[in-house]
Amino acid sequence: ASDVYKRQLLNSFPEWIPQLIIDAFSALGFLSHFDSISKGVLDVRDILYFILFIMSWLLSSAIVIEMKKAN
Repeated sequence: ASDVYKRQLLNSFPEWIPQLIIDAFSALGFLSHFDSISKGVLDVRDILYFILFIMSWLLSSAIVIEMKKAN
């Protein structure tokens, strides 16, 4: 993740939260993956992140639509 993003993330969490948890949130965040792609660096992990992100929202949308059709 970029340094700016990490600083913003650090400021949003209380001081008592361990650094490991903050780093995990940073790694899962949208901006950390988008930052490298915006610089022109295509990493397989970033591409997989966005594919899984899109697929999970498509799946959840399909589930909601099916639930609404069932009623």
